[in-house]
Amino acid sequence: MTKITWSEDCSVGVPSIDEQHKQLVSLTNELFQAIIKDQGQDVALDVLNQVAEFAKYHIDHEESLLQKYDYPRHRLQPHIAEHRKLIHGVDKLIRESSTDHLDLKIYDFLRTWTTEHFNLLDKDFATFLQDKGAK
Repeated sequence: MTKITWSEDCSVGVPSIDEQHKQLVSLTNELFQAIIKDQGQDVALDVLNQVAEFAKYHIDHEESLLQKYDYPRHRLQPHIAEHRKLIHGVDKLIRESSTDHLDLKIYDFLRTWTTEHFNLLDKDFATFLQDKGAK
């Protein structure tokens, strides 16, 4: 298993979203390093909590942009549902990790979700927000 690598292929062309995606990648990779270097449960859990907090901030920002520019409701609702799955999944991992040792399954969940979400679902609204001039 390797770290997530950001590339321009991941870009949605909206600067604020791209910067936040880069931050999520960085935090997720920091979690990966904490786990593989066995830096301890407290360190890994702290990073996981940072991921969760920043993911919530990012999701609020992304959804507010989509709503501000009237992204079609039939496309917005499934996107919001995917965001809720992430938040629920991360919150569940945090609850479970308070009793278990953090392992690579947590990183794998975040890595898979992030790369699939950025590269598939977020690409779906990229042109829409670019055409609206979203920053």
